[in-house]
Order: sequence, then structure tokens, then C-alpha cells
Amino acid sequence: MSTSHPARSRKWSLIHWSIASALYYLLSLLIVARVVYHRRIIGRDFGESEVRHFTSYLTIFYESGVIVLAFSTAYLVVLARFPNLMYILQSTMVQIQARSSS
Repeated sequence: MSTSHPARSRKWSLIHWSIASALYYLLSLLIVARVVYHRRIIGRDFGESEVRHFTSYLTIFYESGVIVLAFSTAYLVVLARFPNLMYILQSTMVQIQARSSS
């Protein structure tokens, strides 16, 4: 059974990366909200000076994967606008995703 012509002519990689980027943004937003919420709760019990060291903005950005967001968005733009240039960013995206997941 073969697929229909509209299904074959779609840019599935663009659809995939659009959904993946949207999920990255949603997940990062949820992680930031969780860390900020816990920072406020723990700050009341132990004091703000103790908590700020472990929940600085740099830590929140690192934990939420802002680096993945930046490269995922750049890759999505390149994939949509300049499909021939996507191979330049593709190896970088794979390396960043592998490092952020470990």
C-alpha cells in the first residue's frame, strides 16, 4: 500500500522540527516555573541567601535547556528558509541534544 501524493509531498522534517521545538519551549517553560516555585518555597524555610546560590538564573537557564532552544529554533529557521543549509546545523544539533540529555 503506497502513500497518497499529498503525504509524499509534505516536508515531514519541517513538521517534525516544528513540533519538537514547540515541545522544547513548553518543557523549558515548565522547568523554569518549577525551579522558581521551589526557590520561593525553600527560600522561606532556609533563607534567600542560601537558596540563591543553587537557583541562580544561570542555573535555571542551564537546567531548562535554553541552549537546545536556541539551536533548535535556528535549525527550524534554516530548515524552513534554506533547506540546503540544514546539513551544516544538523551535526551540531545532534551533539547538543546528546550532551543535554546526559
